[in-house]
Amino acid sequence: MSGAPAETVDPEWVAFFIDGARYGDMEDIEAGLAQKVPVDSKDGSGRTGAHYGERRTALVPVQHTPAVPAC
Repeated sequence: MSGAPAETVDPEWVAFFIDGARYGDMEDIEAGLAQKVPVDSKDGSGRTGAHYGERRTALVPVQHTPAVPAC
């Protein structure tokens, strides 16, 4: 279950929550959750916070680690 129905949550809080996910701002995400913003809320483009969070992690470079020989 995703919390309160979207229509009972202030749209500004939904935007705040989604922007937090878009820019990786955990304080904004936590504030949105504290206001009971449903995690599956969508922005005007139909994207959820998870869409933006996934896009952010895809852009993080993977640090090269040397191969560990098998035992």
